[in-house]
Amino acid sequence: MLFRSEINRGIVAGALKNAAIAEQHFQRAIELAPTETDPKYYYGRWLNENAHYAEAADVLRAAIAQNPSYLDAYHLLMQDYSDDGDSDAVRSVAQMTLARFPSDSAAQTWLTGATAIRPTPESWLNKSLVFYKAGKFNECIEAAKKALELRPDYSDAWNNIGAAYNARKMWDQGIEAGEKAVQQNPNSELAKNNLAWAKLNKAKTTKMEVRR
Repeated sequence: MLFRSEINRGIVAGALKNAAIAEQHFQRAIELAPTETDPKYYYGRWLNENAHYAEAADVLRAAIAQNPSYLDAYHLLMQDYSDDGDSDAVRSVAQMTLARFPSDSAAQTWLTGATAIRPTPESWLNKSLVFYKAGKFNECIEAAKKALELRPDYSDAWNNIGAAYNARKMWDQGIEAGEKAVQQNPNSELAKNNLAWAKLNKAKTTKMEVRR
């Protein structure tokens, strides 16, 4: 079937780190077979492997809703929530899995171990990105600060804070966070660009105030 070829192409592109191409193939597989569960499962797996935890959870939940007997999707969803540091979600999915598959040992293991799951710097960063994309800039900043509590030299977290302040046109704070991001990772083009943007707009704002 053509959609399976698209899944395989997506898997290969993902292994080669061609993210844009991989996503195109997975999305195409879903378009070709909207009633099939496999395209959603493998797309969710790829999203999880690339730390797009919230997006992966959405896709996997759609797969389960479409085919409640697809046990692998439950397992991957629990793994995804664990990677995202969300112990409550792991527990909820484990209970949902056991309600349908009472003898599933994997779900029982997830349920037993859910209390030990803790957020990681990466999971807080991911939440920060989700908030940023949703335009929730205060929440974005707070989530990035949680990441910094666990990893003070986390350049990406400083960059998210700077980007959120920039989005709010709070240029001084954006510059301060951007400088810390570049200090921690001088090779980050994204951080350097965000810092330059904050400085440029700060200069423009200063000129306008002087003219007044």
